[in-house]
Amino acid sequence: MFTTKEDFIFAAIGVLGAAFIAYYIFFGSESQSAKAPSKSSNSMSSAPAASSAPSASRKAGRQATKLSNFTISQLSQYKGFEGRPIYLACNGVVFDMSSHESGPTFYGKGGPYEVFSGADASIGLALMSTDSTTWTKRLVSELSASEIDVMRDWYNRFLNKYMVMGALTEGSNPTTIDKLVSEGVLV
Repeated sequence: MFTTKEDFIFAAIGVLGAAFIAYYIFFGSESQSAKAPSKSSNSMSSAPAASSAPSASRKAGRQATKLSNFTISQLSQYKGFEGRPIYLACNGVVFDMSSHESGPTFYGKGGPYEVFSGADASIGLALMSTDSTTWTKRLVSELSASEIDVMRDWYNRFLNKYMVMGALTEGSNPTTIDKLVSEGVLV
């Protein structure tokens, strides 16, 4: 395969260089550790856990002055169209994805995670898929332990980066503002 030691070293340097470039491209995106899904595969890469603490014990960093309970129908009105912000729900919490400068790029029209805009993204994030036709599970309680961990990674990332707007009272993990306050997630 390699005729000399120099050929081997040259090949090894090439592989390491390619790996560095791939790492930078894939992990230099929105979350600094999540690969944007490709258009053909509609899959996502999970990131290391933002915290080993259960999601219910994580307190939201920034919260709207007036928190609201949302239904699926109400949430669907927030896709970034007609001057409205971009909201999505994860683990029962509604986040304003337009509250950070990179949010519209990733969750707005034409962004790699646009499918999650105005929707309950919990299952798609847990399954690391932007192809909603592959989401066979409908409730967070149906997810495996590893899928729940992936969803919590995204949830914790969102808590640290985006403004919390309220709670989703329907969907994959229905909750209310009162319940999130009693769990210590919201104040």
